[in-house]
Amino acid sequence: MSTQDIQMTLAFFAIMTYEDVDGVYGEQTSTAVSVYQSWRQNHLEMDGIAGAQTQTDMLWAVSQVQSKLGVAADGYVGNQTIQAVKNFQAAAQVPTTGYGYANRLTVERLGLSLWDS
Repeated sequence: MSTQDIQMTLAFFAIMTYEDVDGVYGEQTSTAVSVYQSWRQNHLEMDGIAGAQTQTDMLWAVSQVQSKLGVAADGYVGNQTIQAVKNFQAAAQVPTTGYGYANRLTVERLGLSLWDS
């Protein structure tokens, strides 16, 4: 995954914003990766580094959401996935900001349990 792909995943799960996606792996991205890792603490070491295990886990988590939304489950966040989240949130009356974030409530309403804590 590229740094931009990692950031898109972090934004998708409402850890960052889509506006923060800049392709630069700096302190903000490292902190956001640590948050993601803490959510998946039974599966990942919390070190702020998006290494192979963290990237594989991110791809898996996104693909789980994509499968529930009925879009291509490739693990990468793009416009089709974001729009599918928006459509689901509107249909399920999930409170949102309108940006297509798969926040915890959205993930739960999809019938998924992705987070360890």
